[in-house]
Amino acid sequence: MARKALLTEAAAAVGLTKNALYSLARAGKVPHLRIGGKRGRYVFDLQLLEEALREMALANVKQSENEVTDKTKIRPIGR
Repeated sequence: MARKALLTEAAAAVGLTKNALYSLARAGKVPHLRIGGKRGRYVFDLQLLEEALREMALANVKQSENEVTDKTKIRPIGR
């Protein structure tokens, strides 16, 4: 059974600030449940949250590698 946590506990478990995790959740970038309507609480499945953050990190690494590769190509000057 997956472990569930509220915003503060989930942020501490994955090493983010409450504000950072809240922003990711509001932007729809991490899986979460909203219990209690608009002013409700955010509930996170810690396993799904860690997987989503890992995928985001890998995507950032791949993007960085592509940018480095593009910048290291030799380009002609002046023509």
